[in-house]
Amino acid sequence: MLIRSESGLVRGSGVAELVALMQTVLMVVFLWSMNLGQGMSFTVGEVLAPFKRAGVIALAVVLNSVLIPLLYWGLTRILPMGHDFAIGFMLVGFAAAAPFAIKAAVIARGDVPLGIGLVVLLGALNVVAMPLWSAILMPAGTTVNALNIAGTLVVLVLLPLAAGLYIRARWSTRAQKWAPLASKLSSIALVLLVVLMLATSWQSIVSVFGSWVITGSLIALAVSMLAGYFIAMGAPSRRASSLVSGMRAVGPALAIASSAFGENTTVIATVIVLGILSFLPFGVAIAWGKRLRSE
Repeated sequence: MLIRSESGLVRGSGVAELVALMQTVLMVVFLWSMNLGQGMSFTVGEVLAPFKRAGVIALAVVLNSVLIPLLYWGLTRILPMGHDFAIGFMLVGFAAAAPFAIKAAVIARGDVPLGIGLVVLLGALNVVAMPLWSAILMPAGTTVNALNIAGTLVVLVLLPLAAGLYIRARWSTRAQKWAPLASKLSSIALVLLVVLMLATSWQSIVSVFGSWVITGSLIALAVSMLAGYFIAMGAPSRRASSLVSGMRAVGPALAIASSAFGENTTVIATVIVLGILSFLPFGVAIAWGKRLRSE
């Protein structure tokens, strides 16, 4: 059987199946190594320390797991996005707290313990929040299986995170050596995954730039960071909360896009583009860091 790729070339189904297999393997390696490494990077005490500030934690959960997903959904209703663009846009909006936000908090001289606690907590809550919002808010005519989405997130996010925390608690010295290696592996897998998706879905990626997705993403990012800044008290905590709120977790969003909408290249392309844009808060973090160093 023959299929036509987006570049217009005709490929055998065997090649297409090989590409799909490579994407799946790279996705699993990326998410498992990233979350395993994240778990090995921190002790349970470090993760739980910020929970003494119940007020800011509660506000952060409401903001990141409820209000920001609703913001992304609302923007799809206001801006004239196409159906598939809206799906990818919302998947990113539903995915709270990118692990990279911890590094951004370090650069910005923010409250790093708060950033760690929020990233781990919100990442775990994605297992519930993303399937829920996907079932409730997706555009009319979109069929999603919330249980399958939850299962995907449990296997690719929650299990490696829990395994990493266990390894850190059981073999602390080894875990501290293994965590950077896991981080490097996840970065390599992510780069290879994005390159492969760019090569196979480049026309869909180009189409994202002609839609309202970029405008919507910039609006959502600015509003999310501003809201995150004002839910905390004290400048370091505000910087950390702002960065965590602005940086959405592209990994879980991409996993769901691939598993639930795998044949829809527009959805996947939208997630990839917004995942790249989610690094924009690093610019804000660098500016904060430079200003503080000059004072």
